[in-house]
Amino acid sequence: MANQQQTDLATILTTDHPSRPYFILGGLMAGIGLFRSSLGGMLMLGVGGALIKRGIDEMDRINKLHGGNYHGVNSPPSNR
Repeated sequence: MANQQQTDLATILTTDHPSRPYFILGGLMAGIGLFRSSLGGMLMLGVGGALIKRGIDEMDRINKLHGGNYHGVNSPPSNR
C-alpha cells in the first residue's frame, strides 16, 4: 500500500461523514441482536451487519471519489 490515507472510525463517528448513520444504526441493531436469543435477534444481527458493511462501502466510495475529503473538492479546509 502506497501512502494511502485511512479514515478511522473515531473520525467518522465524530464528524458528519456520509457513512456515519450506517455505522451507528448498524452497531445498535447488531448489539441488540447479540443479546436476543430468538430468530428476531438473529435477523437484527444480520441487518446490523449489512448496515455496517454498507457503511464500509460508503467510506471506500468517498475515499476513492474525493481522496478522503468527504465534503468534496470545493469545501473549506479542515482544521483538525
